[in-house]
Amino acid sequence: MRSAEKTKNQPWWFLLYALFALLTATSFSVNLFQTGSSATAEEEAGGLITRFLNFCSAHENGYGIIGVVLAGFLFFFYLHYFQAARDFDGRIIAGILSFLFSLSLIFGRSFQETGSWDLIFSGKRYLLQSFFSLLGFFLFFFTLLSILTDFFAARPQDSETSDHFLPGLMRKSPFWFSLILIFLLWLPYLIAFYPGSVSGDAFVQLDQFFIYHFLSDHHPVFSSLLISICVGLGRLIKSDNLGMFLYTVIQSLMLAASFAYSIRLMVRMKAPDIFIAVSLFFYSLLPIFPGYGQYVTKDTLFSACFVFYIANIMELSVNADRIKSNKFLFWFTVNNLFLCLLRHNGIYIWLLSVFFLLIFYKKDKNRDENKDKKKDKLRLFASIGAVLLVFFAFSYVLLPKLHTAPGSKAEALSIPFQQTARFAKYHDNEVTQEEKNIINRVLNYDEIRKTYNPDTSDPVKGTYKNESTRQDLQAYFHVWWNQFVRHPGTYVQATIANSYGYFYPDAKDIWPFGTSIFYDGRYNYGQFGFRNIQTLQPLRDFLNSWIGFVRNMPLVGTLEDPGIYTWVLAFLVCYCFYKKNYKKIIPLVPCFWTLMTCVASPVNRFSRYYLPVIGASMLLVGFILFADLKNEKKSSHPM
Repeated sequence: MRSAEKTKNQPWWFLLYALFALLTATSFSVNLFQTGSSATAEEEAGGLITRFLNFCSAHENGYGIIGVVLAGFLFFFYLHYFQAARDFDGRIIAGILSFLFSLSLIFGRSFQETGSWDLIFSGKRYLLQSFFSLLGFFLFFFTLLSILTDFFAARPQDSETSDHFLPGLMRKSPFWFSLILIFLLWLPYLIAFYPGSVSGDAFVQLDQFFIYHFLSDHHPVFSSLLISICVGLGRLIKSDNLGMFLYTVIQSLMLAASFAYSIRLMVRMKAPDIFIAVSLFFYSLLPIFPGYGQYVTKDTLFSACFVFYIANIMELSVNADRIKSNKFLFWFTVNNLFLCLLRHNGIYIWLLSVFFLLIFYKKDKNRDENKDKKKDKLRLFASIGAVLLVFFAFSYVLLPKLHTAPGSKAEALSIPFQQTARFAKYHDNEVTQEEKNIINRVLNYDEIRKTYNPDTSDPVKGTYKNESTRQDLQAYFHVWWNQFVRHPGTYVQATIANSYGYFYPDAKDIWPFGTSIFYDGRYNYGQFGFRNIQTLQPLRDFLNSWIGFVRNMPLVGTLEDPGIYTWVLAFLVCYCFYKKNYKKIIPLVPCFWTLMTCVASPVNRFSRYYLPVIGASMLLVGFILFADLKNEKKSSHPM
């Protein structure tokens, strides 16, 4: 390579690459972020550099074989690719993305250790170590992202380059082949955890229907009705188990079908066979998918609809004439309606992305100007209008007639409530009695100060007083603003601490899916006859062990955590800008809106909230990296 030739003529580059390798290896393998170490009097007298070197030596391990292998690999990595990365014409985009990735690692480490940025900003020593770690990460990501972007951009978009090792049945019927394979490999989870692991949220939804006979929009009523109808059908034959299992099978089939549809689109896009095979294994074997398939929660069905929606957007952005199909239009409309009804944030995700789709539809220069164009626009507008009409009729006509209680306002106020709680915890001596009285009209001040948890706002939201008036909230936000002006860093840290896991790949899911909570007294009041089959306990134990094993595996375990998928989204956006293919950004819009709702959500690093993006990730990668939009309409297999 060109970089290797230059290095031969400039021997000092060897020393520079060796330094890069040591710096990056140290950043990845040595945890300099350690608490509880204070400098001695001699170290203080020696100055900043002496204190920094002594601190590093206390936490380094230069004899570890892993560190040696990593440094050696990185040396040859920089030797062969760094110069090519420097010459890459997209180096500015790669540099920006590398800086953001590096920054997320630095802040993620600090917040994971202490729930704050103290290990970055609490002293000159920490600032210095953070700078060197940031530099080590940046060098690695800059080189890696540059060569990856260049590799995919240079790849010929030609179906003849496909590997052609997929079985013929897969090519003939990709949807059914994938659906059957995925569901068969998920079947052990459905059998072992029969009738399904019931989440706390699902119990609350069932309690509303069967115990209190009073619906609340705290959880989407449409989701509550679907779960309750299935359990009600089971009760007709005196079996709560069969009713719950019916719902579990439906949501598992829907999720598997959305993935099978994704595989079908990848085949139509003529993605490389190796990528399709990896995607199939990803959907079939990664425990997070069959785990949430058998875990009774509104998020599983919503995720299936989300993946279908992403696929439909891709189809329309590639070939706007798809809207001519009555079958496509019908299922597109029904799926969009379910997307809006199954989660409260669904309507916002849908509206924002449909807005961008309409902009594309209006400015699509590839479509022929003819009389049918206006008809196609009308069909799309009719679909959107039908979704809006049914959604608003259900939400604002039917639910009030059923005397449905509205959801708590606290659900939308996680960010300011967490900020107030953190201020109360760390700056209580600065809070005046008047401010405490105002906060107490909305939240229990003493309680939030004691129970503040950086990872979740549930303890703080739990003190919200539903009788609070509009004037109480206005007075609260006046106090909120005054406290922000006094300590803005506290507010910023509160938000980062409650959301960093969606950007930091090393953050594990705070509440992994899994075993049944049938006997959890907080939700189950003895009204439901859900029971596991005791003879299947060995299989449940094995699967739980398998889930834990995969969760902690290097590389593979990271695939079950939210942060890595935000990195994937960021890379795909940058790739689209580098290729100047802005049309391909449209399917990413719902994903970024989902990310924003996760940042504003009550729980940090929660894969259940991010499951829609995780499920759509392989389809997005396949579409953006491999789909040839220029030749797609000429394909013998239109999408």
